Amino acid sequence: PLPNPRMRDLRTHSIRVAAISYVLAKQFKQFNADEAMSIGLLHDIGVAAILNNASSYPEMASDPAAVDLAIHQLRGPFGSRILRSWRFAEEYIEAAQQAENWMRRGDGPPDYCDLLIVAQLHSFVGTDHALAVPPMDQVSAMPRLNLGELTPHHSLAILEAAQEQIEETESLLTL
Repeated sequence: PLPNPRMRDLRTHSIRVAAISYVLAKQFKQFNADEAMSIGLLHDIGVAAILNNASSYPEMASDPAAVDLAIHQLRGPFGSRILRSWRFAEEYIEAAQQAENWMRRGDGPPDYCDLLIVAQLHSFVGTDHALAVPPMDQVSAMPRLNLGELTPHHSLAILEAAQEQIEETESLLTL
């Protein structure tokens, strides 16, 4: 068990995004579902590093707003740097860097970062986080992926399909 509630929340979020990424990737020939899942699991590695090291700075660790600001400003640079140092493929690095760039405009065909952004937005459905992000129909990744008509029913179907994968992923990661 993770002692820090924020780390537990991060773990839950990453598993949920990974499972939704997996389900979404299965709808497209150009994506490998297992790779999409891995990217979903690792996209917030920079946040994990910040939370892990915040305790080394008591004045910051005791100020949730300061931690939030550090996460907001450093998640992408830290995550991409960590994944680059571990020699991950560029798709992972780009996803860590751009994971919350909701208005990101990719060049060429849709990529794993588009998939990740849409998976994150779906992961926020029914939560307070949904209020802090743009509506799905305003995010450029949606038309790039061409998921069809965006309706609440369609989003719920994606989430229902992901639920089994979420449970399976959680059980694998808690061995």
